[in-house]
This record gives sequence, structure tokens and C-alpha cells, in this order.
Amino acid sequence: MLKNIKKICLLRSDIISEVKLASGRVFRWSTESLLRHILLVLAIGLVCFTVLGALWAEAESSGWSKLWANWRHLGVSQEHADRVKLSLTAVGGLGGTVYLVIKYRERDSIESSEEDIKLERIEEKILRAVQQLGSESPQVRIAGVYALTEVADTHRGNYRQRVVDLLCGYLRTERGSWDANTGSYVNNDSALEDIVLNVISRHMRKEREKSDRCDAVIQKLEDEQLWCDCAINLRGAVITERVDFSNLCFGGSVDFRLTVFNGEVDFHGSRFADIDLSGSQFLEGVNFANGEFRRLKLISIKFGGSNSRENVNFHGAIFREAEFCDVDFGARTSFDDTKFLESTFKDIYVNELTFSSGSKTTFLDAYFENIEIAKAAFLGVIFDGRTLFKDVTFKEVLFRRSTFKHFLTFEEVHFKEKALFKDVTFNEVDFRGAYFHGWAFFGGSKFEQGNNLSEDNFLGRDPEGLTSWPPDEDSLPEEGDS
Repeated sequence: MLKNIKKICLLRSDIISEVKLASGRVFRWSTESLLRHILLVLAIGLVCFTVLGALWAEAESSGWSKLWANWRHLGVSQEHADRVKLSLTAVGGLGGTVYLVIKYRERDSIESSEEDIKLERIEEKILRAVQQLGSESPQVRIAGVYALTEVADTHRGNYRQRVVDLLCGYLRTERGSWDANTGSYVNNDSALEDIVLNVISRHMRKEREKSDRCDAVIQKLEDEQLWCDCAINLRGAVITERVDFSNLCFGGSVDFRLTVFNGEVDFHGSRFADIDLSGSQFLEGVNFANGEFRRLKLISIKFGGSNSRENVNFHGAIFREAEFCDVDFGARTSFDDTKFLESTFKDIYVNELTFSSGSKTTFLDAYFENIEIAKAAFLGVIFDGRTLFKDVTFKEVLFRRSTFKHFLTFEEVHFKEKALFKDVTFNEVDFRGAYFHGWAFFGGSKFEQGNNLSEDNFLGRDPEGLTSWPPDEDSLPEEGDS
């Protein structure tokens, strides 16, 4: 890590040297160019003086005598003196204009030089801060973080993203080692890691009023100092400290791919415009409650360690265009009062999964494929759109007071032990791909457009709670019919 920091420092030093040389060449060119312009204007003035004399010369004058009229008659007569004065006035006006142009160029050159000096000083500050990050002393590294933050807060603009990239780049460097005996990651820089995470959090905290879903947020920085529109890249980082990214606003892309979070992670109440958590690991609890996630990618994710009992909480969250694929939730997972809009669940394993609400949990155009769930509960859930369960295995599942407003399809869905559909409302449903190996209960459920359940669906015992069971023999195919 220190070698990488030193390489960056040397590169920055070379860049600053080149900038200084280029600035010197520009200054010399500007000075020489200005002198050439002055000489050129003097020559033009002399030519104009001569030409005006020729134009106003007496008619009898001709040839070279007419051309040098102003020069030959200087002070000879009043008439000639008036002509010379008029010529000099015209040339003087031209000279005045040239003087103004020269002064403007001079002022512009000074301002450009001052701006170059200012930019050079900013670059030097960044260079010194990066050098501090590469120091062996923790105190010096901490000073480097605050120095970079000061640059972003003072000069704003594009410097914000540059500082964010440097801080995130530091977190992505190897700052510890894996213990071969325990398999845990030992961080040698936990204090600085915590400071960097807090700096990022403070600059993502945008003011908002309290709502039914979110707490009020007090903004402590000016709008131009916030980093909400900056891209955050912690890909592959190993984070050991607790991450408090609650009630923040991430308007830029957030890349947490392959990131390992060893401590607790809190995203509750935060808004993400584009976040990718593919391949990341949350070894302790993680809280997404009341967050809003657009274009969320949860692909090849593991929540919790091998013996973890920490919860994964999505209470009150809103997901738009979310993709859950190859996810191991491990511990207890709660999706109560959650909204899924155009979302996909594929290749999921979870021990205990709960969808419940005081008001409602909503799925709009939900797609469930290749999922294995030990215990699942859909309590008061509204499926508002087409819903497909494909290659899903439930050990125990409870649907209570849930509503499927549109078409529901089961394809190769196995209910291993208990399947309880209590007080569930089905609009249009296709059970031909559903197989019940244990107890199935449909008490209080309504099938608004009927159901196509048959004995082929029940591989263990007969269902309970169906008002029309067993099915009418006349509606079943006779033996031998195809």
C-alpha cells in the first residue's frame, strides 16, 4: 500500500514540474508576443501617418514628394501644420486603442498567472495530503484525510470527486491481513478507516423533512460541499469497522462489488440511485429498513457468517428494478411493509423469510425462480401484477391475508412440509406446477376465477379448507384418456 502511495506521489510531483515548465514557457511567450505587438503597432502608426500625409497632400505634389508630404512640411506653414496635427490625432487615437488592448492583455495575463498559481497550490496541497496518507504514522495519515477533505470543502466542483476517489482508493488498499488460524481479517488501520467512513457519511447527509417512512435529516454542510452526486467505489475493499450510512443520499453510482463488511452495516433511510452489491459479504447484521433503492443488484451475496444469527432487515424499503440473484440470506430476513417494483428473485437461499406489514407489502410484476426457503411467511402481502414462482422449494410457508390481484403461476414449486394459504384471495391462478408433499391448508381463501387443483398436486395427504374437495369426478379425465 505504501509503495502505491509513493508511486502516486512521484507521479504527482512529475506532473507539477511539467506544469511549472509549461507555465514558464507560456509566460515567456506572452512577454515576447506583447513586445512584438508593440513594435508592430508603432510601425502601423508610422505608416498611417505617412499615408494620411499622401492623401491630404496638395494636388501639384506627385510621386515620392506626395508620399512624404507630412514629413517634408513639418512646421512649414499653418495649413501643413493642421494636416500634420490631424494625422497625429488619428494616429494617436489608434495608439490609445492599442494602449487599451495592451492593458487588457496585461491584466488578463496577470489574472491567468494568478489562476495558474492558485491551481498549482491546490495540486501541491493534494500531493502533500496523499504523501501523508502514505506515512507510517497514524497521526500523519489522519491529518492527510482532513487535508483532502479541506480541499474538497474549500474548492468544491470537480475536486469533490477527486477527493472521494482518493479516500475510497485508500480504503481499497490492503491495510491488514487475514489470520490463518481464525480466518478473520486483522485491520492495522481501524481508527483511520472509521474516520474516512464518517467523513463520507457527513458529506452524504442531505437535508430532508420527517416523513412516515424516514427520519428528518439535518444538513451540516453547504449544498456545494456535499458529495451526494459523486460516485462511490469501494469495490473489493475489506471493511472491519461498523458502517453507518443511514439517512444518506447517494445520487451517483455506488459500487460495493466484492466488498467484505466484517462489522454491522446500516443503510436504513438512505436513498440510492444506482447500487451494485454483487459478490459482497455482510458477515454481521445489515439494515436496509425504509431505504429507497433504484437499480439495486444483489448478485452472489452472502449475508451472515457460517454461525451468524444476525438479522437482515428490509422493513419499509422500496425497491425499483431490483435484482436478487444467487443470494444466501443465511439468518432471519424480514421484508415487512416493503415494496418491490419490477423486481426479480432468482437462485435464493434463506433460512427464515418474512414478508409482512402493518399496512402492506407490495410486489409489482414479481418473478421468483430457483429459490430454497426453510421458513417463509407472506403476511398481508399484496402481489399487484403478474407473479411467477418457478423452481421454488418451501419447507414451511404461510400465506395469510395476502392478495394476488393478477395472474399467479406455479412452475415446479414444491411445498415440502407445511403450506398454509389462510384467508388468501386469488384472482387467476394456475396450480398445475405446484406439488404439496405435506400438509396443505386453504381455509378462508377465495378463488375469484376458480382453481385447477387436482389430486396430482398433492403427493402426501389431501388438502384441508377447500370447499370443493375432492374435485368433481366428472371433471377429471377417465383412466386411459390422454
